[in-house]
Amino acid sequence: MSPSLLLWTLLAFRTRCGDASPNASPNASDALTAPFSLPLGVLGAFTPDSAAMLLAVLAADLDFRKNWEPSVASRYGPPIVEIPGGLHPNLTAITLRGGTTAGKQDVGVATALDMMWGLDGEMPVIGLIGAMYSSVSMPIATVSAIQQVPQVSPSATSPALSNKDAYPFFLRTAPPDSLQARAFWSWILHHDVPLVACVYTAEGYGQGLYDALKELARANDQQERIQGQALRYMPQDFVQEEARAVAKAAQKIGSRFLFLFLSWSMAGDFLKVLDSAGMFLGGWQFLGSDTCADHIIERQGQGQGPLGFQFIRASGKGALFEDFERLWKLLEAEEGLEAALRSKYRLENMREPMSVGAIENMSREVHGLNAYFAFSFDAFYVFVLAINQLLHEGRATEEIRGRLLLEEMRRVSFLGVSGEVAFDENGDRLAAYELLHMNAQWQVEVAASFSATTQHFTFFSNLVWMDGSIQSRPPPALYACDEGFYKDEETKICSFAADVGSEQCVPCLPGYEAPLRGMEACRRCEPGSYMPFTGSPQCLSCNKNQITNESGATSESECLCPDGSFMCADRGCVPCPEGLFCPKGLDPPLQQGGFWVADGDPASPCDFSVFRCRDRFQCPEGLMGACADGREGRACNNCKVSHFPEAGACQPCERSDALPAVLLLILVLVILILLSISNQDPNHVRGEAASSLNTLTAASITSQLIMSIQALSSIRELSIQWQEPVKTLMDLTKVMTFDLHVLKITCIYGTDSPLIHFASQLLACPAACIFLFLSWLLSKMAGRPKPFNALIHKCGVLVFAFFLSITRSTIVPFQCISSPNGSTSMVSDPGIICYQSQEHALLIALAVAGILTQSAAFLAWTTFITVMYPSHVASGRGLALVYRSALVALLPIALVDLPELQVPVMGGILLVVNNLQAHMWPWRTPSANLVDLILTAFLIVVLLGAGPLLLMDSEQSIRVLGWLLCLPVIGTLLVGFVGLTRAGMKDVLMRRSRLFGVFLCHHKGGSGSLCRLMKLLIGKQCSCRVFLDCDHLESLDFLLDIIRTSTSSVVVVLTPELLKRVWCAGEIATAWKNGITTVPLLCEGFEPLSDEAQKLIPRLWTAQEKQSLANLGVQMEDVSAAYAWLQHELTPLEMPRFGPAGHLRRALASR
Repeated sequence: MSPSLLLWTLLAFRTRCGDASPNASPNASDALTAPFSLPLGVLGAFTPDSAAMLLAVLAADLDFRKNWEPSVASRYGPPIVEIPGGLHPNLTAITLRGGTTAGKQDVGVATALDMMWGLDGEMPVIGLIGAMYSSVSMPIATVSAIQQVPQVSPSATSPALSNKDAYPFFLRTAPPDSLQARAFWSWILHHDVPLVACVYTAEGYGQGLYDALKELARANDQQERIQGQALRYMPQDFVQEEARAVAKAAQKIGSRFLFLFLSWSMAGDFLKVLDSAGMFLGGWQFLGSDTCADHIIERQGQGQGPLGFQFIRASGKGALFEDFERLWKLLEAEEGLEAALRSKYRLENMREPMSVGAIENMSREVHGLNAYFAFSFDAFYVFVLAINQLLHEGRATEEIRGRLLLEEMRRVSFLGVSGEVAFDENGDRLAAYELLHMNAQWQVEVAASFSATTQHFTFFSNLVWMDGSIQSRPPPALYACDEGFYKDEETKICSFAADVGSEQCVPCLPGYEAPLRGMEACRRCEPGSYMPFTGSPQCLSCNKNQITNESGATSESECLCPDGSFMCADRGCVPCPEGLFCPKGLDPPLQQGGFWVADGDPASPCDFSVFRCRDRFQCPEGLMGACADGREGRACNNCKVSHFPEAGACQPCERSDALPAVLLLILVLVILILLSISNQDPNHVRGEAASSLNTLTAASITSQLIMSIQALSSIRELSIQWQEPVKTLMDLTKVMTFDLHVLKITCIYGTDSPLIHFASQLLACPAACIFLFLSWLLSKMAGRPKPFNALIHKCGVLVFAFFLSITRSTIVPFQCISSPNGSTSMVSDPGIICYQSQEHALLIALAVAGILTQSAAFLAWTTFITVMYPSHVASGRGLALVYRSALVALLPIALVDLPELQVPVMGGILLVVNNLQAHMWPWRTPSANLVDLILTAFLIVVLLGAGPLLLMDSEQSIRVLGWLLCLPVIGTLLVGFVGLTRAGMKDVLMRRSRLFGVFLCHHKGGSGSLCRLMKLLIGKQCSCRVFLDCDHLESLDFLLDIIRTSTSSVVVVLTPELLKRVWCAGEIATAWKNGITTVPLLCEGFEPLSDEAQKLIPRLWTAQEKQSLANLGVQMEDVSAAYAWLQHELTPLEMPRFGPAGHLRRALASR
């Protein structure tokens, strides 16, 4: 199934599930409820050669209208088909309109959906008649099942359509090919043909008929009697060479009986191939299916043969067929018939309308009225009789559709012009077949009839065979074997004789060679060579670097250039230049999307001057030199006069297209007016009032947002293939960078001139400052003067806010990129050659002037002020924002030839700036700093997401990125190593120089205030740090570790309750175990513990407290030993707890 056909089918399924059709006509919904709306559609490959079946259906509608239109009945006679039960009054609501399939699946499905949904401007149909070909009817039947629209085909005969699981809404008035296959099988058995060679087209009809015949042979355990050769389905572009090869392959099967199962659109062309090969002159016997009938009938009476050609077709001449013939003759004599039919049946609304004269010029001879015309006539009446019956049952018009209509149609039984019409459980109709042949008078006549009931032929006369003989049995010569074949005595089938033991050499076939003497078998020509003759010792080389699709080529026409090369007359196949696309074959190159080819020198037809374009939308893939609609000039650079760019192409300007630019100009003027009359200066906020800080925050965030949008615009200029919908959002940022194309500015200028556009960008900010100056001047003249500094300040705010855009726009002419032809052109205007054209020289002059007067001047002045007058500009941290904008603007220009570096470097700049911003905190309020961090983080996220969309040369990028990625990888390891080294060195130094000089071990209730005073006094007398646990609450879980690793000496303040506290005991024990210098201070009231009291101390603590000490490595035995050490081995110093502070200071100083 083709992609377009699959799309239509999926769309039909989605629409059915949603009970609505997309883009339906305004009348579509009304049609479902209109009381007199019973539209039918007829589908077929209606061309000048096959419009007769359409006329047969229209003739049925004409015959139907005889029932209530006296003028029609008087002109064409009484109705042919009787309507049982009489005509219901509402039956006149049936209407008919035509639609073509053009013999194509996608066109057929699209036309069917137009009719089902009312997209052709008419009411949605309740049923379809058609299509003609099985290959087209199958996908339409699939869509009909989804949409629940009954379909009746008069000529689609593929056995696959009998599958009601796949095609439940499909019926047909023509018999299926499974029945036609039985007629062929009966012919084989009747004439005792041992082997049949079948040529069939690889599509629904031919393949289905061959498979049905093969299945019959298999069911009779005689599958070897049917052999086939497929012919590719090529209804539009028939390749005669391919058809000749298929005919030759069929000859080699070993039978002189050839059956033709061909698509109607290909049957005539293949018969011409057989005729040109001399296969109609005798020695072969052809039996064709019904699709060959019309093409053979065309030859009768012309003495062209083919004499004795036989074919089988359905018999559709019932008792009423003569009445149908009379009606047909009357229509043939009708003047102006085509114009009337085109108007009445909406034939002009078809997707591919029929050419004028398609109906007038068609062949209408009576001998050409075959069964399928009668089947078409009766197919219309299937709908008429079913609808009439439902109306008589009291069904409303709007109910007659879908499954209700289908079930009634399956029960229809009537006498039509093709005979009795009825359907079996598969929606198929049984009908007789007739065997026809071309007799000695070059006339086609019926020789036999095949009954669908008995499944046997009844012969009316002897048959004419293709050798000219007239007899009931085939000539004996047809049963003889060809040279190289032998007849099997059991099966009587001719088989190819094996070459083992052959006595003589045989010539090689075309496409084969035998370069060595005595070879047992020929070998195929290698790719890149061919051989058109037999008996060749060596294949001919294609030369010129050409190849062939496969080995065994038989013609020089099979030699072609491989993918990535094109044929140059002088040099053969040469590599495809950069920017061109060279598919396999001999056609000239095509330009790739995103490149443009200038007109070349006629003297050098193989040399191309290829320029790089802005994108693949402005320079689409196709013929060299092609541009998108509305574009012109080198590299499709400019829009045509009075056009504006849109989605790569350029559209004509209309009056309303100037509105966006006018509205933006008005908006800018309003903002400038508000800025000029504003007296508030956020930078002069002195107090900390909430309103002042809020105003400052709002101003800061506005500035940040403007700069972030400008940064997005700079990111947009990177070599990234943006995708929708983000592409549209990124394009909107052009406004902030003074890119006026987004405002359709060319509709105001009238021309798309890069010079005018660039000058407009440069003058945007000066124009705003001039407007502010005029406003200041008017205010002064009106007697309400403002300080001149205020004007300078407001201009500075504008330049600061749009500094990135100003910088970006001034350096655009320096952003050049190379083209495949060796030249360099501007990225923004690829039609301008860099440093070689006068236009670029003017742009460079304007750019230099803009840099010196705007971006460079502002950057230099802000830097100078920050360095010279730091007191007036705080810390100078805001200068980092200006430099960030400058770097972000310069990056796309600096790395234009290294796209693989653009995203990493841009991300690196933003990361560094973000880290500096988090460290320096440059904005006045926390909210402004936080917003700046978040905005920059989002910019980094945009870069991360756009990384996979980067356009770059894969081979070069792999090398560059391979080295580039070494930096962060090595940096990761280096940072980790430095961090670990620094931590280790700090730990060593800490161990050598203890972090705390004194650790105060005390009982808070007995000496808390004393220890606080001691820490203050010690700090005044020495530089050592004192650890007091209430000053280090976050470190309480590591008290013992601090004593063990970070303390030089422990001072134990002995008060009455000290030794009874569990954590004090742990601190003393840790100092004892680790040999830490310990100094006991004896305060009044302390009583040393006796040995007995010391043993009772652990009973004062809970089991949990003891376990906590144990977890830290302190056991009860350690506590006892440490207490003994403290009381008996260390000399305590007396420390007064009360009295003047001078006493305590003197006590500390003395110690």
